[in-house]
Amino acid sequence: MVRTRTLPLVLAGALLGGCGSRAVILDHDGAIDDYVALAMLLSANDRTLRGVTISFGDSYPESAVEDTAHVLLTYGRQVPVGVFEPWQRGKNEFPAAWRAQSGSVAKLPAFSAARAAGRPESAVPLLRRLLAQKTDVLATGPLTNLAALLRENLELVSHIGRLVIMGGAVRVPGNTPDGLSEYNIFVDPEGADYVFSQARRGLRIELVPLDATNHLPVTREFIDRLLPRPAGQILNLATGPIYLWDGGAALALLKPELFRFETLRLKVTPEGRTVETPDGHGPIRVVMGLQPGAHPMDEVFRILQ
Repeated sequence: MVRTRTLPLVLAGALLGGCGSRAVILDHDGAIDDYVALAMLLSANDRTLRGVTISFGDSYPESAVEDTAHVLLTYGRQVPVGVFEPWQRGKNEFPAAWRAQSGSVAKLPAFSAARAAGRPESAVPLLRRLLAQKTDVLATGPLTNLAALLRENLELVSHIGRLVIMGGAVRVPGNTPDGLSEYNIFVDPEGADYVFSQARRGLRIELVPLDATNHLPVTREFIDRLLPRPAGQILNLATGPIYLWDGGAALALLKPELFRFETLRLKVTPEGRTVETPDGHGPIRVVMGLQPGAHPMDEVFRILQ
């Protein structure tokens, strides 16, 4: 018989801080690679995860909440979890076959002993509360939650330290069927464009598009090396070629010195394309590749070990 532990989706105030660490919020959409990013934040010595919110995207909400809770408890953390309301969604959707993978993380041996209890909060009010003090934000799904938050509370732009976003395809093909867009941006192009527009108000946006993550293939050798650890079991769920998409954005947050940035002006078209244009929103720092001699996958392994 497996002994289980219960995770209440609330965090005692005494656990929020960390001496010498910098606070971060994760806003994700429940795909497999989102949990690699979550594991990296939970494993980083110089970061304190203040909370997690889930946006409409590459999962189903009930399963995403369950997976998130299992990962948090397995890594020994209890933080508040919020999920989008049914009406808070973009105009497009991820493929149903992709979304159907949600809920699979909680069934893995490394996570199956955890049992979540309680109900999650609503994502936008939770974000508002967590951003009462200046905090970095890592967004690895569609930007619907953040767009809704800033539309209602524009003053919170100044409460976000760094906003690191996994999304977009600037100078490379996208991953939507027409090859023109990246799914996180494609699902809610209006929300993404609104968030990008806040760069003019001083929002410090650092975008990690497919241009960057194409340099971060996840090999079978890397998965096997990481497999004894919970994050390795997550990556092992992948059924096809996989790159360090959301984990790459987490790495850009944690180790920006590994990456080559360009400062661009961008806008998102109604069709979901991320377009580089002189009249676009900016300045936005965009990861376009790796620094010479960088070994990002070795750094990921060090973070997760």
